[in-house]
This record gives sequence, structure tokens and C-alpha cells, in this order.
Amino acid sequence: MSDQKSTFYEVDQELINDFYQEFQESYDTAENLLIVLENNPDDPEAINDLFRCVHSIKSNLKMVGFGEIADFIHNVEHILDAIRHHQLSYNAALSDVVLLSMDFVKNESNKLFNAGVISGNIQELSSYLEKICHSDSQEYLNNIQLLIQQLNSDDEVVITESKNEVCSLRSASDQKDIEYFKQLIEQLESYMPYWQGRSQRVLDLVSALNEKSDCIVNAQQLEAAVYLHDIGMAFLPDSLMAKDSRLDDEEFKLLKTHPVLGHDYIKRIPGWDDAATMILQHHERFDGNGYPNKIKNTELSDGACMIAIADTFEAMTHVRSQRTHKRPMLRAVIEINSQSEKQFSPWWVGIFNEVIRSRTKK
Repeated sequence: MSDQKSTFYEVDQELINDFYQEFQESYDTAENLLIVLENNPDDPEAINDLFRCVHSIKSNLKMVGFGEIADFIHNVEHILDAIRHHQLSYNAALSDVVLLSMDFVKNESNKLFNAGVISGNIQELSSYLEKICHSDSQEYLNNIQLLIQQLNSDDEVVITESKNEVCSLRSASDQKDIEYFKQLIEQLESYMPYWQGRSQRVLDLVSALNEKSDCIVNAQQLEAAVYLHDIGMAFLPDSLMAKDSRLDDEEFKLLKTHPVLGHDYIKRIPGWDDAATMILQHHERFDGNGYPNKIKNTELSDGACMIAIADTFEAMTHVRSQRTHKRPMLRAVIEINSQSEKQFSPWWVGIFNEVIRSRTKK
């Protein structure tokens, strides 16, 4: 520790600037490669390129005298090398390890440059990486998840409460209906192991998006749509909703009926036509490849665009039946941005980025 602190004072500003520039280039490249590997985990070229990115970061850390941090990232390099040589298998959870490790390296480098100190748990985290590299097949995923919990323990998204009174105004009759909608979804969530509090988290983010856009969507219609966008799930078989493995084609076909079921339900209640449209469209895509009607681009309601982003972000940053760990917030933001002009409206992705930057804290 003391040796690294003295080395810090010997690093000139030009070298610091070069380090940050090259680190950011490697980091950006790695982000894109992780997205490629999400869709094709067996892509050997992407694995090799990712290995080279991590190796470049390690070399630059050594160049500025940050040996202990270099040793930490060397363990990530070692894991990727084992994957290159088919000694370990790549999976989506490992993408989280790589991204969180690079983020940790960036934060630790900032601490050294600015204060000459690093975190006391770097050795412990390095030991987790070593365990991953030397795991047998049964321990491999478990060790990955243990490290993610350590690296991701302080990564918590908090969306601040809306202060926009214009967005929040509602009539007495609206209030009565919305309370009823809220009670319905809370009852449904109580039966679903991973859903508790889900609708409120989606509503908090959607409300922040709407506020950032100067209340482009009627807030009451939007709130109703958020509460009931998945109410159609209540009309599907219990066995489908309780399944914790991948759905087969017939099951997925049945699942895709839930926006129509939700739309038809709220349409029976007078005054909620806009909310019904949002519910019907919340699984449509900007590129026209969504469901149920494959509409796209300007045909999509703004409310549906917001719900689509917020619902995806919530699902990625909280535990689900098919995934036993939260995805890192940074990873979720990257993946949502990677779907701009595909799954999501690019304009609303831009609004989402502004909200995440201004309304979240660690």
C-alpha cells in the first residue's frame, strides 16, 4: 500500500490523461463485446477481443505503477484465457463479473490518483476471482454469483419521488379507480415470488421519465397503465406463471396474450382508453418485431415506450426465477442503450439516460 502511494506522486499528468483515455477506449470496446457475447456466448472472436481489452487495461495499470489493481484484473484475464482454451464456459453471469470488475478498477484507479489509497477488500475480491478460475463445474456458477454479490452490494438504484405537482394532479374519481387498480396488482404480486413491489418500482421510474419529458403523457392514465400492464397474467394458468424454467413455444404463445387480456379488462371501465392503449402496446418494439400487433416507431404510444423501458430495467436489476442475482445497474443501462432503435424508442432511451444520471445514487 505504501509503495503504491509513493508511486502515485511520481505519475505525471500527461501519463494520467493517457491512462484514462486508453482505459475508456478499452472499457467501451468491452461493453460492446459483452453485448455480442450475451447473444452468442460461444463467439471465439469476441472472447479473444475481450481478453485483449482486459490485458490492455492490466498493462496500463502496470505502466502507472498500480500493481495491486493490475493483479486484481489479471485474475479476470486468467478467467477469460481459460474460456479461450475451453477450460471454462462463458455465460451471462460472467459478463456481469467482467463489467463490475472493470468498474471496480476504474473506481480504484480514481482513488489512487486522487488520494493515493485503494479499498481494503481488493485482496478478498481477488480471491473470489481466483476461486472462479479454479472452480469445478458444480462450484463455477456459485462462485460467480458470490463475487457478483460482493461487487454489486452497494449498487442500488433509488429514483427520487416526483415533485411535479402538474404531473400529480388527479380527480376524486380517478383516485378511486387508481386505488382499485393498485389493490388488484398488489394482490397478484402477492402470489408471485419475485414480483413483490415490482409495480411500484416501475411506476417510480416511469413517473420520473414522464416528469423529465414535461409530463408528455397524462399521469393518471400512465399510472393506471403501469398498475395493470401485466394484469392479464392473472387470467393465465397458474402452472405457466409458476414455471421457473424457459417457456416452450406454446407456453410463450399463451404468455403473449396478456397485453390483450389486460387491455380488454381496463376497457370495460369508462375513462381509461389511453391506459388501455399503453397496456396493449407495452410489448411492442420500436422496430416492429414486438407483440401482439407488430406496430412500430411513431405508431407506439409514449406511455407504452416508457413502460417498456422501465419494465425491462426493473426486471434486469432485480432477482427473477430464471436468475438468482440482480444484474448490475450499469449493465442494465448498457443493455437498454444497446436496444435503442431496436426494442426501444431512441428518444425515450435518451430521457431514460438523463433520469438515471440525475435521479439515482449509490
